[in-house]
Amino acid sequence: MVVVIGIAIGLAVGAGFAFLSLYAFAGSRLAAARRTRQLVVTEAKREADALSREAQIEAREESIRLRAEIEQEVTERRAEIIKIEERVLAKEESSRGVSRGSRTARLTRSSSRTS
Repeated sequence: MVVVIGIAIGLAVGAGFAFLSLYAFAGSRLAAARRTRQLVVTEAKREADALSREAQIEAREESIRLRAEIEQEVTERRAEIIKIEERVLAKEESSRGVSRGSRTARLTRSSSRTS
């Protein structure tokens, strides 16, 4: 009977030790999984921040490039407008000169007829 009681106690202690070992092992696996999850989340946040900064830099570069293109186009159009204005002024000047010249010629002819 003492042997049976010894075996029962041994089995109970062994089962308890096995349960505690499995619980501790599962707990350490759970803790490892949590640490891994935290590392993955941290790395993902770093990568997202890096991608965000890269996208901002690309957007700034695109903005600068577009601004330069627009400024170049504005400069070209201003030059075109100035050329057109100069041509219009030249035509006006030449048309004024012709009309003054023809008026002067007419006055000269009319005054020579009367004399």
